[in-house]
This record gives sequence, structure tokens and C-alpha cells, in this order.
Amino acid sequence: VGYFWRAKSLQAQGEKEKAIADLNTVIELEPEYSEAYTELARIYSETGQASRAAEVLAQQKKLGASSQPSRDDTLLRTLPDATR
Repeated sequence: VGYFWRAKSLQAQGEKEKAIADLNTVIELEPEYSEAYTELARIYSETGQASRAAEVLAQQKKLGASSQPSRDDTLLRTLPDATR
């Protein structure tokens, strides 16, 4: 799960594209790792990619990876209605 923590560090440094790449790697390697989906959706949302954020959260829910439904639902509610 080193990719996850590196992604968090990259995100904090403003390297959002690199963080996105690392989070996608986490999801590919460990699809049940819920936090990776949440963080990826958050970055997409912060960078104006609301539809991608909604897709990530939907994928998370479909795979049953969401271990924090209230937190994920809160993030989903912040996205524009057109993305849901």
C-alpha cells in the first residue's frame, strides 16, 4: 500500500496527476482498498473532474469496496447533479 501513502504525499505537494496515477495503481493492485477510491474521487472533484469522481465512487460501490459509506456519500453529494 506504499502507493497510497505516496499518493497522499504527492497530493499534499500539489502533484495531483502523479497522485492520481498512484491511486489508480493501488486500485489495480488492491481493488478492495476503499480509501484509494475515496481519495481518487476527492482529487478528481478538486480538479473539476466531477464526472470522473462520480464514476470512481460508483465503481467503489459496485465492487463493495466502500467501508465508509457516510463519508463517500458526503463526497458524492458535493458533486454536480449532472454527474449522478
